[in-house]
Amino acid sequence: MEDRVLTPPAADPRAGFSMIEVLVAMVILAIGLIGAQAMMADRLLLDTGEKDREAVAGQLARDRVDAVQLDPVYTTLETRYAGTEDPIPGFPRFRRVTAFQHVSTTIPLKGIVDYEKVTVTVTHPNLKKPVAVTSTVGAP
Repeated sequence: MEDRVLTPPAADPRAGFSMIEVLVAMVILAIGLIGAQAMMADRLLLDTGEKDREAVAGQLARDRVDAVQLDPVYTTLETRYAGTEDPIPGFPRFRRVTAFQHVSTTIPLKGIVDYEKVTVTVTHPNLKKPVAVTSTVGAP
């Protein structure tokens, strides 16, 4: 039996990638990554802006409801607060609508129950949907 020694084939000096090919591939990859990063950053800014507007709208609605609830003169609530603010001072492009619904019912053994249902709706052109807050204010 004859022992054979296997030798690897001689390396071809032209095999593999040249430095230029590697650099071109890296540049193409870098451009793709930069483009993807820019798209993600733009989307993050849009989402952040939308959430910020939603938070501002919610706070504007709650502020109005708080003002109505803290007003000591129950009989003039609707005349003083009902209506539309367009724009809201200090908040351009926001619009706030305050609506009242008077409820007066008679409950056996309790008598007349009288209260106002207050709904405040805040809109903005860049909000997907209006922000609304509803509360009740009871008669004294």
